[in-house]
Amino acid sequence: MAKKKEVVRNYRFPDSWLITLCNRVIAFILRDILEFAAYGIVAANVDDYRDEVDAFEEYPTDIELAGTQKVKTEEKDSFVDGVKTEIRGVMARVVTVFKVGSARYEIFGTKGMDAMTDSELLKCGRRVVRMATKYLAELAATGLTAAIITSLKTKCQGFEDAIEEQELAIANRDVATEERIEIANALFEKLMNLCGFGQNIWVAANEAKYNDYIIYTKSGSLVSPIEMIIEKGTSGNITNKLFAGTDVFVLTNTGSALLKIGFCINAVTAVTAGISLSAGESKTATAAELGDFAANQFLNCTNGDAVQGSLKVKLP
Repeated sequence: MAKKKEVVRNYRFPDSWLITLCNRVIAFILRDILEFAAYGIVAANVDDYRDEVDAFEEYPTDIELAGTQKVKTEEKDSFVDGVKTEIRGVMARVVTVFKVGSARYEIFGTKGMDAMTDSELLKCGRRVVRMATKYLAELAATGLTAAIITSLKTKCQGFEDAIEEQELAIANRDVATEERIEIANALFEKLMNLCGFGQNIWVAANEAKYNDYIIYTKSGSLVSPIEMIIEKGTSGNITNKLFAGTDVFVLTNTGSALLKIGFCINAVTAVTAGISLSAGESKTATAAELGDFAANQFLNCTNGDAVQGSLKVKLP
């Protein structure tokens, strides 16, 4: 069976901007709902589309899912030390009865424990449980008891459960990422169709209303100015295009977070070279002032603050 093709976004801007665009176009359609009837679009259709947009906005973000994955990893890691401590407690007793290097000592298989993977450590812990149980009568004089062995067995089970929870969190994140892209692509496709209807309605009748349904320029960039929300602690792509060093951008921080804008290697990299904008601040900057525009065509914005930010950018 052929491997499923990787799902990729059909647009080059943040999901938050897609939501903004959808809501903006919805408002225009409701204004022009009588004209849209000619294309089979009525208020109920717009309500359904708004519900889809709202559902997408409520869909768990990768930040949330990555956080859950991190929590499950930390929970799994917390069992590692516990299992190792229990194993060492058993082996401290074993070594007083079975000489290091002897067959009975080696059968516990704890050599190199600190370098073991999670699965290897789990296997090791359960082997120690079996061997300690087998030789309990011989090791009893060292203080080894059934309760100590049971404690290690319980730790191993908790460790296995934690590993499974971590793996599930990783799988859930992968599935959610794919689903989020598929949902977003469907919203974007509908947005393009609706904008096409709007353009057809007003192309010869009203230039201003026609422009309301234009979200791309002929060069493939978003219509300027770009307005977007940058969630706290995240980076978003403003545009993806090669610029000349003398191209001038008008940048306005329309929110309350401190923002940094500059060119990056890809659409998700945090900005390290560029300019900063304080809350409410506006600056005019050339592409050269925004970083290595020649090598990096992704103009990004990073919000390092603990509050949501917003930005308006007038492109050259």
